[in-house]
Amino acid sequence: MKINIIIPFTYLTGGIRVIFLYANYLSKKGYDVCVYVPMVAYKFNHNNIKRLKMSLINTIKRRSKVEWFNCNFTIKLIPKINNLFLRNADRVIATAWPTAVDVSKLDKSKGEKVYLIQDYEIWSGDPNEVDSTFNLPLNRIVITKTLQDLIKEKFNADSTIIYNGLDENEFLLGEKVTNSTKNILMLYNEAENKGSIEGIEILKQIKEKYNVNIKLFGFKYGFNIPNQFEFYENPSREKLLSLYRESDIYVFPSKHEAWGLPVMEAMANKCAVVGNNVGCLKEIATDNLNSLLIENCNYKDMKFKIEGLLNDNEKLKKIQDNGYELAKKFKWINSFEKFESFLSNLN
Repeated sequence: MKINIIIPFTYLTGGIRVIFLYANYLSKKGYDVCVYVPMVAYKFNHNNIKRLKMSLINTIKRRSKVEWFNCNFTIKLIPKINNLFLRNADRVIATAWPTAVDVSKLDKSKGEKVYLIQDYEIWSGDPNEVDSTFNLPLNRIVITKTLQDLIKEKFNADSTIIYNGLDENEFLLGEKVTNSTKNILMLYNEAENKGSIEGIEILKQIKEKYNVNIKLFGFKYGFNIPNQFEFYENPSREKLLSLYRESDIYVFPSKHEAWGLPVMEAMANKCAVVGNNVGCLKEIATDNLNSLLIENCNYKDMKFKIEGLLNDNEKLKKIQDNGYELAKKFKWINSFEKFESFLSNLN
């Protein structure tokens, strides 16, 4: 089977990593997979000057090269996503919302059309344009029941749920080492919905009150990161796993998330997760059992619950162990097989 996958760009995001994981699996299974990325960046919420600048960087500097992921599939940089530049195939998969518009216009010869929906992306474009993609004649896959319900209720559109997963080799083996000086870990991201500003503020207060190590990681260093915090810029996969395994608590300050891959990765390495009740936490977690959930983005309560774990090793271990058991239910191999089956069974 020939499979075309359309992505908006190649730089590292959680959504692009998920797509690349699926592409790698399908390629290893013997499918002929080609990932296409346009030379001219989709507009999203960027102004035209920024969009053209991004396009030039992508075309001249990055081209189709991806340094952050070991791709065993072909990536092609093409002028535009249309019939002229795409090969004929059996399946064609849209990802971010603008790609769904282009995929819907392709001839049948480019493949049976699929829309992988990883978020309700009204934060990245005109809400009316985003909404219009959910009634396009595409076979829809969503990553949460929350998305499935929203699409059904608002657009009367059906979809199939395939949850994100975790690699077998990314789980902690053996007992978690309890640190005498606790380590607290958090993802730093400048996007407003990630809540990093609020997260840093409560961690500063905790650092002033307790003898703890605060560690942040992210794509790039931010101007508002305190000097007393450790920061790991664009860490390798191996280093990131090491950070999870060395940390006692993972803080999830996002105000909105479709899923939140680092949360599950943290659980898989026995970090106690304290976070806003959004994304995967809202979907699958239970408060005070396998995580500590914060309602209505109450960061004062988030600080209070982090402090509670710092002062109660028994509760800390309970949340760590139960989070680990929850994470074990979500394996990439199960997601991959469901994805493969979905593609194979399309008419």
